[in-house]
Amino acid sequence: MLTPTISSATKQDGYYLYHISITINRDSAANNSPITVTRRYSDFVNLKKTLEQLTNRKVPYELPSKLSHLVKRSHQLVEERKSGLAEFSRRLINDPQYQQSPTVLTFFNIPRTTFMELGNDSTIEKKRERVDGSEEIDSSSKWMESLKDVTSLLQNARTKMLSSSNVVDSKSTLKVCQRRLEVLQSYLDTDNSLGAGERARRLELLKSAQRDCHELDSLATNLLSQGGAGARRGVAHSLSHDEDMAQKDSLFGSRGRTLGKAKETEITRGMDNRELYESQQMVMARQDEDLENMREILERQKKLGMAINDELGVQNEMLRDLGTEVDKSSRKMKHARGRIGKIL
Repeated sequence: MLTPTISSATKQDGYYLYHISITINRDSAANNSPITVTRRYSDFVNLKKTLEQLTNRKVPYELPSKLSHLVKRSHQLVEERKSGLAEFSRRLINDPQYQQSPTVLTFFNIPRTTFMELGNDSTIEKKRERVDGSEEIDSSSKWMESLKDVTSLLQNARTKMLSSSNVVDSKSTLKVCQRRLEVLQSYLDTDNSLGAGERARRLELLKSAQRDCHELDSLATNLLSQGGAGARRGVAHSLSHDEDMAQKDSLFGSRGRTLGKAKETEITRGMDNRELYESQQMVMARQDEDLENMREILERQKKLGMAINDELGVQNEMLRDLGTEVDKSSRKMKHARGRIGKIL
């Protein structure tokens, strides 16, 4: 069993980073060091959405409310989210339906062999089949689910190579993708239940995934050959700092920039390619969160506007009734004045 805890949170640029520590409860004391990872609240929201898209079903575990910041103070909100996110993480990574998902493993930085080490002999082989991509596909719906998993794995491999230059892990992931693509190809070749149009569509999707896998594998091989021993350890950058800066200069242009080229800023001037990529990812994540907050605000404004419109309709009806009563009173006053005039 894995036990995640969130002991602290750090405020950075208007949002909080939650420091997650995952303890692996093994029988032996060896290699029992915890796994640490840092994530934002919005990262958990995106994880849940991704899992629901991949599985076409709702994740049964709830995150802390997004609207708590409207009624609670900052320290209360952070403490509530720490406990809520820890509980969400605990239930998710110990659920057999999700714990082997590449998306979950990548999010929490959990090694793929962790659950095999924790499992018993009767389940190890099944889990090994899930890890190396050789599980049996027995239906067309399972075929689509497997293809979605492969697409997610390819995206993870691409992100690792671009953001952290972890080429070794990316190479291992690509090997898994290759084996799973072979299984997908084999099932498609032998399945006669699909119509011609659906078969052609799936074949095109499969070819696209195979092309992506081949291109990423070639890129990983080139990076390994360029990076030498540092790249083989998965910790060195594939390009030197000078090469990174040279590529940036070609992207942003020289000091005599021309209209239409991207402009360098004081913030990006000292960054290499990896730092620039990470900075842009953070900016885009903040923009996504700001857009989501704006959407919620606009939704509330819409509901408020509709309520005001309904109230105005009621008020207009009351004003019309009042106008009718005033007209009646005016006619009565006119009639009374006429009678008084006759008497006088």
